[in-house]
Amino acid sequence: LKVLDRYSGSELASPALSYPYVNRVIALPDDRVAVTSRDAVFEVLDLNNPAAAQPFRGRAGPIWQLSASRDGKLIAAAGDEGAVYVW
Repeated sequence: LKVLDRYSGSELASPALSYPYVNRVIALPDDRVAVTSRDAVFEVLDLNNPAAAQPFRGRAGPIWQLSASRDGKLIAAAGDEGAVYVW
């Protein structure tokens, strides 16, 4: 994964994630993003310290939707099994 500046195209971060594909990305406060793939894990990345990705597990299948509270303290994830998980 590469995180690029949308104006200059320069690389901001290149965190090593546990998966090669990205399904969803949402922006969180304080220069963080939440990223999900085809598995049951999403990770929160601090763009100032991309090596410190924080994984969140607990779902049974792929995560297709992510949403966060305005303050970024709660993240909701949903997938194929018809449940919403809140961290």
